[in-house]
Amino acid sequence: MRRDVEAYVRACKLCQQYKASNQKPRGLMSPIVVNEPWNTVGIDLTGPLPKTRRGNIYILVVIDYF
Repeated sequence: MRRDVEAYVRACKLCQQYKASNQKPRGLMSPIVVNEPWNTVGIDLTGPLPKTRRGNIYILVVIDYF
């Protein structure tokens, strides 16, 4: 019977739309406190990408959180 109920619920669009979530609630966000420039930086690097006319294949992004 359990398998029948699970199959029914999986096939029911309304059941899927309104069923209770089983995910944990997300934690609260907190600000990043920075006292001076260049104290905290974020760096992202992506690639390799298609080569540009200048021969570049990566994108580097650096963000100062100040």
